[in-house]
Amino acid sequence: MYSRRQNKSVGSKATDAGKDVETLRSEIENEQRMTEMLDLSIEELQKTIDALEQQVDHTDIADEDEWKVRYYTQVEVNEQLERQRDWLMERVEAARNQSQEGVSALLAELDLDSLTESQLLRYLKQLEKDRNSLYNELRDKEWKLDQESKTFHKYNDTRKAYMTEITEAMLNLEAMKSRLRMFEGSENGSIAKCPRHLKYLNILPDQRVIDPRKGPIKKTAAVRSLPKLNTADKDFNDDDDDLLDKQSKKSAEF
Repeated sequence: MYSRRQNKSVGSKATDAGKDVETLRSEIENEQRMTEMLDLSIEELQKTIDALEQQVDHTDIADEDEWKVRYYTQVEVNEQLERQRDWLMERVEAARNQSQEGVSALLAELDLDSLTESQLLRYLKQLEKDRNSLYNELRDKEWKLDQESKTFHKYNDTRKAYMTEITEAMLNLEAMKSRLRMFEGSENGSIAKCPRHLKYLNILPDQRVIDPRKGPIKKTAAVRSLPKLNTADKDFNDDDDDLLDKQSKKSAEF
């Protein structure tokens, strides 16, 4: 019985040893496969490194400098954007704290009964400072609004003046066009089309001048024919002429 048990124990140990050997063999095979895969990966990486080194060697210096400049420029821009972001966040926080909602929320959270007199005075001064700041900001906004209103009214008046001038010019143009159509439709349209007459179409009749220095032509009344003399008046004039001739002769003899 003892020998049988001993044989069984030896057999079980042998089987366990065989299992361990198989396990070790499988592990060794796995390690070998992993080693081969790592060797392949190393070879591929080495090939990639060699290709990159060749590419770097054949790359122009100007391109390298350009990429460096781009990189450093982008880094600087990123830093500036980060600083601007931080500054804007601080401004937002400051505006939120100075706003009326922030002040009311702060007062709601405060337990005034638990504060000392000095703390209450300090909060009171802070509230007065915030009130003055808001009041000054309001005055500044009102002043800017007033200036913008004055500028708006000024440009609006200028616009109205220009619109009036444009309207007058359009009316004058329409009047000239209607007068030109009237001259073209008249019987003497061919004469009116002459350049010598076209330049006087926009001049009123009483404003036309021959000599600009003497001004416009003045219409004066003219007598086309003199009245006839009566016979009695004619005889009286003849007697006067004879008397004058006699007096002249006497003065000559004297």
